[in-house]
Amino acid sequence: MTYISGVNASDIDQLEHIESLLKDAYYRYIDTHKAKHIKKPGPSVQIKMRGNLVARIDKALISLGSGKSTAGEKDRYIAKSKVIIREYATNLKNETGVINDFLEKKLDKLIETMAKREAERFLVHKSKITKHRIDYEKLFYAKGAVNVLVGQGVEQVLDRCFVLDSMLYQVMESDITYYVTPKGGKYHVQSCSYCQGKQLETKTWSYIMDRGMQPCGCVSKFHQAKDDGAIIQTVEEKNTAEVTNFDSSNVKPEACCTVFIDESVRNNILHRYNEDLEDKHGVYSYIICKGRLESELQITTKNILGQGVGLITEDSDVVKTSTEAIGAVLLKLVYEFNFKGNVYIFTDNAVTKKRWNQNKGNKRLSKLFDNVYVKWVSRENNTKADKLGRDVAFVTGESVHIRQLENTCRAYDVLQKNYEALQNKYNKLTEEYDFVRTYFDNPRKQLPNLVEELELLAKKKGGM
Repeated sequence: MTYISGVNASDIDQLEHIESLLKDAYYRYIDTHKAKHIKKPGPSVQIKMRGNLVARIDKALISLGSGKSTAGEKDRYIAKSKVIIREYATNLKNETGVINDFLEKKLDKLIETMAKREAERFLVHKSKITKHRIDYEKLFYAKGAVNVLVGQGVEQVLDRCFVLDSMLYQVMESDITYYVTPKGGKYHVQSCSYCQGKQLETKTWSYIMDRGMQPCGCVSKFHQAKDDGAIIQTVEEKNTAEVTNFDSSNVKPEACCTVFIDESVRNNILHRYNEDLEDKHGVYSYIICKGRLESELQITTKNILGQGVGLITEDSDVVKTSTEAIGAVLLKLVYEFNFKGNVYIFTDNAVTKKRWNQNKGNKRLSKLFDNVYVKWVSRENNTKADKLGRDVAFVTGESVHIRQLENTCRAYDVLQKNYEALQNKYNKLTEEYDFVRTYFDNPRKQLPNLVEELELLAKKKGGM
């Protein structure tokens, strides 16, 4: 990816996380948008409105993806794209018939492109107004932040956290992990004396705010100690602490499990042998572990419950691939391992985090468990599931096609050996021909004379 000037090298690793939050914010706007009722247009008007939206999206994608467009031009098309998103949400909520699968995929591409551009703008603006770390997830899940993002811009979202006097907009808590008890209504820090010996679950700030949970007294004490300088923790120290100091004594292994999944779309090598097969397919891989894990660094041979790969015939949509992967894992947990406790699933696809339970099958399966939590994790922290998928060239196919593939490989080996034998013979003849040329300038033209001389020599020798 090419970054715009002004983005510090130390901030580049945050871009992907901010991009995922921006995409999630746009989809949340579409889901929660309140539109005034309008009369459903006729079929011809629907087609015209749909074509207009598609044309505007294509024009925006061309400008945003062009290396010749200036920064100002891209920003103008970002503003125009926000208008498109508002119109899309209105048509979707009013069920005008304008929205179809093709338009939906176009909008997904537009949101992805916008998020990349706006993530860069966000970091540039942040570097101008503060050097403090910001809890990005808390910021984008704040009340009204989505409307500000869609109605104004990403810079205005950042500006609000320095204007409003609210605990919600404090920017120094990005390295804090909060915990809740299964039946409690408050959130705690890990050192809370009240929670000692109890089963704890880590929760995101958005989860806490959505449920209106109140802080325990341990939270204010923690912040006071931090303000006094008693708690100083870098991001690296925080990540290490989450792995090495994970207290599994409060969590019963049989009560929860953790799953890491990865997905990709690959060319189907069996398509050339059967054109009825898709030319591409989605491949997913998964690693199921016992207990509550915070990171793939905690995966060991002892806590792996199961792992594998799967195949779906989806040619381009990685979201559907990862969504089906979640369904396959849930099905495996229920019917193969007879597990129905808490399930924590990590995926590096930010859109899947929001849409996985929109699948009717997944929604029914999730009701068989106590809780199913799907969380986003960066690709850099999901390498083991990724490697498992990459190690498998193809995972299934009709046996006749696989045998045909094997026969092709064997035939190639035979041809290769024959080629090598002919090459050796050719080289030997070439050497002999070069030897003859040392006595005759043009052996082919002088060959009849050579034969005649040999015949005369033979007769002369016979007459003697």
